[in-house]
Amino acid sequence: MNRDLPCVSRWLGVLLVAALAVRADERRSEVVVKDAQGIVTRQLAECDDPEERATMERMIFALFPEEMRRAQTVFPRNRDEAEEIVNRVVDQCWELMELKERNPERYESEMKLRQLNNQTAELARQAVAANGAQREALLKQLKAKLEAYFDLKQAQMKQEAEELRAHLDELENQIQRRAKGRDAMVDRRIRQLLDGELEW
Repeated sequence: MNRDLPCVSRWLGVLLVAALAVRADERRSEVVVKDAQGIVTRQLAECDDPEERATMERMIFALFPEEMRRAQTVFPRNRDEAEEIVNRVVDQCWELMELKERNPERYESEMKLRQLNNQTAELARQAVAANGAQREALLKQLKAKLEAYFDLKQAQMKQEAEELRAHLDELENQIQRRAKGRDAMVDRRIRQLLDGELEW
């Protein structure tokens, strides 16, 4: 009887996953897609936590207004392209939510980059429509925002390079330690295999 328990547990797990997938598909198919907002609603339908779903929706429209505007514009003539745009935005929002938990400092940096990106797009739109002195003032603001974006992105890339160097240094140290202890490690592994430990 005890031997059957893991098998039954596995089948129950498989059935639960299948039921959840069917439920998510049902919720997704209930959403009528008439515009980019509908695509977002359908994409987030599988999220069981209403608070998390609302947070994601706010993030999508606050952090990606240009992308969502483009998806809305494209939707009437090319729904597939609009869906691709929204899918990328939703994926980026999920990544930001995970980053917030994993690395709050990096999250703040990414948020600043998104805000600067949105500000530059808005300034560019205004500059295209403006003339004379107003246009020159907008171009000056645009240049300042782009310089800030560049500097922040540069600092972020330097930080990533430092982290990669530290990781590489650790790997090289580990390789050197293993090389020095090669004979002892091989002898220990022989003893483990003779004692029945098959995994290294």
